[in-house]
Amino acid sequence: MPMPNAALPDQRDHRLGGRLLRRLEGVEVVLADRLDALLTAGKMPDLEQLRSEFAPRQAQCPEVVIETPAASLYDALLDEEVTA
Repeated sequence: MPMPNAALPDQRDHRLGGRLLRRLEGVEVVLADRLDALLTAGKMPDLEQLRSEFAPRQAQCPEVVIETPAASLYDALLDEEVTA
């Protein structure tokens, strides 16, 4: 149920904060737009819902395997450079 604007005495402050957040990039812009739309409509944001929607997710990182070559290979490279 929408709340009357009188219930949000600092609504202009929230809109200003939303405009300032627009200067940011990525998810911050989406969150700022969502908050601005809610406050303009006279609704209070559901912080738990927003937190679950915008919380950082666990990144899927590829597994990288680096094989260390034998030290004797470095010796061979150094010998070639010295003779060159």
